[in-house]
Amino acid sequence: LLTFFIVPVLALEDKSVRASLGRSGSIFQQTWGETLIMNFSLGLFFMMLYILVIVLMGVTVFFGANNVPLMIVGLTALILLMLIIAVVQSALSAIFKVVLYEYAANGKIADSFTPELIIGALTKKEAPAA
Repeated sequence: LLTFFIVPVLALEDKSVRASLGRSGSIFQQTWGETLIMNFSLGLFFMMLYILVIVLMGVTVFFGANNVPLMIVGLTALILLMLIIAVVQSALSAIFKVVLYEYAANGKIADSFTPELIIGALTKKEAPAA
């Protein structure tokens, strides 16, 4: 937990590794609620995507048992899809870490990220009344 914000601190502040570790820990303490919500929300969303891809792999193996070349192509495509999902997950996680770092360190949210956008990304939307 102390190292959660270590990369933004190392990249954006001119501090030693030891000082960055302490700063990362203090930023985590300031934003622990937002950090946990962000990690849980992103983790849950991407876990569902991974489960979907794994189910599709199982379906591909089941229905492709009689056609091995087609099964290999399908599994290769699904493995590439899983790698793309992993890259997107990593990028989004890094972006949210930097946004939370900026909020905790400087008390401001980047222009591209309005408070409504951040809150909207982390809360359940209600259906409009008819």
